[in-house]
Amino acid sequence: MCFTLDKDGDEWHFINHLLQEEQIFKFGDLTSLSVEPLDFIGRHIQEDIMFLNQRGGNIYLDAGQLCFPGNWSLPFNLGRTFEEIHSPVPSFSDSGLARKAREFLMRIETGKPWTRFNWTITAGKFFLQCLLSLMNGEKTNRSYGGKRGRSDTYEGRGSKVL
Repeated sequence: MCFTLDKDGDEWHFINHLLQEEQIFKFGDLTSLSVEPLDFIGRHIQEDIMFLNQRGGNIYLDAGQLCFPGNWSLPFNLGRTFEEIHSPVPSFSDSGLARKAREFLMRIETGKPWTRFNWTITAGKFFLQCLLSLMNGEKTNRSYGGKRGRSDTYEGRGSKVL
């Protein structure tokens, strides 16, 4: 067992057995954690965490914590729709796969999470260029050329990048 979470009313006791770390906090009280909740979760798992929300018949990326990006940028895609995020993927939209994937995601019920396993292969200097761009705080994704603009048009929607 890697983690345990015991609840006693509003008081929760979290233990990461691998790191031998404990945290007692009050559910709903942000001041009882030393960092924001998404950041707290992200410090205890190695997987990427993405929060997608449905609005107006579409799915939007509203928040996330990315450990190791595979040729994409969380700040760049924050606030974008599912289709906008995946538009650089060859044949994804025209094959009908984008529509089917979006419809599947929209059928997922609250409280019944799904896990997605993904992999990618990167050849050449592309990965290093993306990594250096992110480290320098750039919000544009040069690899898509003129196809995409700047992500700052999506800031201010109440989402936060950690």
